[in-house]
Amino acid sequence: MQVKKFVVKTIEEGWLKIYKELGENPVILSIKEINGAFEILAAKSVNIDNQILSENKFQDKKLFGRFINFFGGVS
Repeated sequence: MQVKKFVVKTIEEGWLKIYKELGENPVILSIKEINGAFEILAAKSVNIDNQILSENKFQDKKLFGRFINFFGGVS
């Protein structure tokens, strides 16, 4: 997961930049106010199902299902 830092004057400006660059479901890691500006750390969300399966870490779909169920599902 690649983390990007956005420094903006307003939170609204930050949301617009984040959605434009990272898509509609970004993961916001932190928001700090620094000298009247906002520093927002955000990352693009990933679909864990596709990421894990495409990397062939779990070739047995049954095992993958048990793994996901153990950790409470995928949102």
